[in-house]
Amino acid sequence: MEWMAAGGGVRLSLSEFIGLNLVGAGIMCLAAWAARKSKVWRWPLASGATILFVNGICHMAVCVMTRSYVPGVWTGLFLYLPVGAVLLFRLRRLTPPWLFASAIAIGMAIHGVTIWLVLRMPGFQLTMIG
Repeated sequence: MEWMAAGGGVRLSLSEFIGLNLVGAGIMCLAAWAARKSKVWRWPLASGATILFVNGICHMAVCVMTRSYVPGVWTGLFLYLPVGAVLLFRLRRLTPPWLFASAIAIGMAIHGVTIWLVLRMPGFQLTMIG
């Protein structure tokens, strides 16, 4: 949490951070449950997997850009990237191509809007070392 406040200007308490992650995990569990019940509901799981995968990439990108440790990079590297990749790989064969592509686009849009909102937070500043 300190890195986010000092390096990025984002201020979240530990309970807010955990709460946001629990909401995300709950949504992913709900999407997985719905996808198992009906083929129609596989797209939300593919969107969620896209968000996980992109989030892992973004954490690593910020590490490279700032040349510093970024909290979440290990989770991104060893949890979000592999889980997102495995889900996307599996769902690619189980979802019609047009629906799979749409789900990925939706996941990327959700992640993009989230990043955009964070970047617009008052006082946000990403410090790049160079």
